[in-house]
Amino acid sequence: YVKLKAEPTNPLFASILETFLKEKAKEGKVESTMVFLHTANVNFLKFLENRGIKDLRELTPQVVTLFFVVGTHAKTPSSKQAYAFRVRQFIQYLARQKIVSDKLEYAVPTRKPRIVSIVTTLSDEQVMEVRNYGKQNPTVMECRDRAIGLLALRLGIRAIDICNLKFCDISWDDREITLFQRKTGKPLALPLPTDVGNAIATYILEKRPRSNLPYIFLTNKRPYVQLGRSGCTGTGK
Repeated sequence: YVKLKAEPTNPLFASILETFLKEKAKEGKVESTMVFLHTANVNFLKFLENRGIKDLRELTPQVVTLFFVVGTHAKTPSSKQAYAFRVRQFIQYLARQKIVSDKLEYAVPTRKPRIVSIVTTLSDEQVMEVRNYGKQNPTVMECRDRAIGLLALRLGIRAIDICNLKFCDISWDDREITLFQRKTGKPLALPLPTDVGNAIATYILEKRPRSNLPYIFLTNKRPYVQLGRSGCTGTGK
């Protein structure tokens, strides 16, 4: 996992946090999860230091609750909930180590205001625009973006998984795409529709820069490298 510069000044706190993170790393947590676990619990431990607590056995439910009122850097209900989830894991670890009571985790808030968002969908005209994009004499970028757009539209694959798509993930004979989802770590197998397969094949055979990289989608400028997530969302080249 990636260690950030900020660490608790109390060496006992730092040691316990280090051991906790190593345990989580062994569970196969992805890098972004490890970074958030580290950040949330460093803030928690620094809050305890500022409150004059030098021993985690001194933790009380009141102090834990106060952290979520004034101690986190979270601004939105969803980010506060994310903080609570990470700190609760740390407190559960402390309980397993017999450092705190196994009931202390109940001091971590579990409820948040419900957020109702408006779901945006594409109109029939917009769907047709995506389907027809780059059909006639496309440039390199248009050809690549057409394949990416159809993968997202027809199969619902996340941008990060499209960028990570490799040649070995596509079975042309079986007309199937298989991959491990970056966000969930779970395998996914999807049928390969004809229009999506044709768009990918056209990009590979006619427009893709010459490269030995295993990734299908590359940047359009030298040095050719794997396309980043921003390239799938329209903010990169």
